Amino acid sequence: PTPCGELTVEGNHIHHVMQLLSDGGGIYTLGRQPGTVLRGNCIHHVPPNAGRAESNGMFLDEGTDAMQIEGNLIHDVACSPLRFHRAQRVIVNNNLLVVAQNKPPVAYNATNAATIAQSGNLIGASAADFGDAATEIRRKCGPSAEVLAAWLAESDAAEEAGNSSDAGLDEPSTEAPVVEDAEPPAP
Repeated sequence: PTPCGELTVEGNHIHHVMQLLSDGGGIYTLGRQPGTVLRGNCIHHVPPNAGRAESNGMFLDEGTDAMQIEGNLIHDVACSPLRFHRAQRVIVNNNLLVVAQNKPPVAYNATNAATIAQSGNLIGASAADFGDAATEIRRKCGPSAEVLAAWLAESDAAEEAGNSSDAGLDEPSTEAPVVEDAEPPAP
């Protein structure tokens, strides 16, 4: 059993994932996580698979239990937006799911569909089908324009000063590493 629980994954803009791997998703869970909520995320551009098993917008895997999925927008996903594998007692409410041609909105692998409570989910052929509701979720996901501008300005300033986070990555160091004795943290 996992010690995880009471987690909130909210307001993330997740896209162009699962390009090299398969059997996953924009958000992936594993095991019982009571009280966990996946809310208000925008997930898109997930390819079908890079290997044998499909990839999805959200993949709730092996024993995912006792969590809630609400108010997410999942679009441009080649397979089902949501996939459950041996999951149970998951509440799925008020999500906007864009479904690829000939794909179900939810895939159940070794999962009793009756254990997944669903209400208020909207299914469409395009994110545009949801109008303002999709726009509102997108607007709340990821960093704001102000935060992005600040990050870019900080990155540019660091690069100009020669302190960028990737400075020297291509140049091997000729200095010997310094190892310091450290006290273990107090209990």
